[in-house]
Amino acid sequence: MYPPLLRTRVMEGFGLIGDDRVWVGQPSELQFERGDGPRVAHEEAQAADRLFDAATRRNPGLFDGPLVLVERCSLEAISSRMVVWWSPSTYRTLALRRFGHRISTLFVTVLVPTFGGKVLVGRAGPLTAKAGLWQFPGGSVTPPPTGAPLDIDHLATEASRELLEETGLWREPRTLKLWAVCRGDHHNVGMCFRAADMDVRELADVRDFVTNCDEPEFDQLAAVRTGTELAALGRSVDYVEPCLRLYRSESG
Repeated sequence: MYPPLLRTRVMEGFGLIGDDRVWVGQPSELQFERGDGPRVAHEEAQAADRLFDAATRRNPGLFDGPLVLVERCSLEAISSRMVVWWSPSTYRTLALRRFGHRISTLFVTVLVPTFGGKVLVGRAGPLTAKAGLWQFPGGSVTPPPTGAPLDIDHLATEASRELLEETGLWREPRTLKLWAVCRGDHHNVGMCFRAADMDVRELADVRDFVTNCDEPEFDQLAAVRTGTELAALGRSVDYVEPCLRLYRSESG
């Protein structure tokens, strides 16, 4: 089992919005270090494989794609410098949660401002992992190619790809700015990038893209400013509301 992701004492001074379970903050520096991966007994690994294979038979939309595990993080209270230890894996590793392992993943998400102080959110489609939940565009991070580093450039490329796949909206990776780090369910760690503001024409294009997509990852879109507006839409991914609060605190 992985050690705790963050200890409370190192969270002090981070300027967190949220609580010990779900939070969003802005570290002054971010560093990634390669870890060794989870230590798992052979019997547990076999049992997890059986669970995952059964799940894919029930939902053909599931697949054993590559992802990045977060083994642990450290955060210096004074400098707000964060270090993330990671390892490459695949989706079937997530089945180990059923056996008491804390399996945390790394994901990217994109905050896209629209107008009137609002940001774009979408409701995940029925074949996605977060079906029915409102969230920002984004998804799990795939490991970098062998020998390449996991760094901000790689994460920005992943965020740009997810944004395009889910909304049809193109933003050059180099234009995406790391805006915040968030933690949600299962202690998953998210790198939230901020994109350039979207104008009215682009919003119409995004709506057309989602409407005309055969199997859209989002089946509805909306623009929200507050947690109250978000809650009125329905259930949402847990890190979105703290991100909205942080965005409002910056934009006024």
